[in-house]
Amino acid sequence: MTRRWLSLAVLAAWMQLAASASAQAGGAEAERSTGHERGPAAVTAPPPEESEPAPWKGPRVELSYRLYSLHDWQGGGVVNTGAFSGFLPTRYFRGGGGVEGGSRAYDKGGSEGLLSGHLFAGYQHIGDLGRLLPYLVAMGEAGFTFGKRFHTPLHRGFRGIGAELGADVRLIKGLHVGVGVSFMVYTMDDLRYDTFGMRLSIGL
Repeated sequence: MTRRWLSLAVLAAWMQLAASASAQAGGAEAERSTGHERGPAAVTAPPPEESEPAPWKGPRVELSYRLYSLHDWQGGGVVNTGAFSGFLPTRYFRGGGGVEGGSRAYDKGGSEGLLSGHLFAGYQHIGDLGRLLPYLVAMGEAGFTFGKRFHTPLHRGFRGIGAELGADVRLIKGLHVGVGVSFMVYTMDDLRYDTFGMRLSIGL
């Protein structure tokens, strides 16, 4: 009788030990499957440093409004035009060209149409003025006017040369606005026009 109880006690202790070992093995397996295995702490990489915005290299394309005068004794007057210009990516050298179209007031009848092309080359100051970019360029322009004088179709060619002084201000990223003042000397039909002008612009 005593041997039977002793055998049962040994069997119960063995079963309890086996159950404990099985539970420990199951816990370790669960830790490995969920990625929570004990060990040295994972080394995390430092967050990447934010790069500074690239310095502005000047305008690339631009739309502008221009006001000047071709006033003469024949009735010609104020000129209003819109222009599209493209720029070379040449940093301190400001160069490019564009096309321009608008109208020239005529005191004795309807306004004349005007189409022209222009080229410019000069200097723009990049670097130590923050968002401000001043410039000075020489300009050349050639085009023609068209319309009617006393019911007769008429078109006349003109050309001009001069300079423009102005500044662009960068708003966000490449978007900028600008203002410029120009002095141009035009010739048309053997007449000379010395005129100041103003340009307002916006571009990228």
